[in-house]
Amino acid sequence: MYIEFQIPMDLSNPGFALLRVRKDMSDWSSTHGIMYHEKLVKSTLKVTFEDQKTYSFFALTWEPKYTNIRYRLVEPMSKPID
Repeated sequence: MYIEFQIPMDLSNPGFALLRVRKDMSDWSSTHGIMYHEKLVKSTLKVTFEDQKTYSFFALTWEPKYTNIRYRLVEPMSKPID
């Protein structure tokens, strides 16, 4: 499972939007003492946690200060559908 932030590329400065999301994630992590890993794939920032329970906690406690970019929780399929 991972959290996905889709960075809008139609903004005048999408890099600034990415910095704002990263700042909010850093603040959230510091507040709650939870480590995370992130990976940027094109215009998508993917965030993962070690413990699966953290995703529910994140959904309940996420209150960004610097951005209004929405996120979604993604559960990758283990087997492709035939």
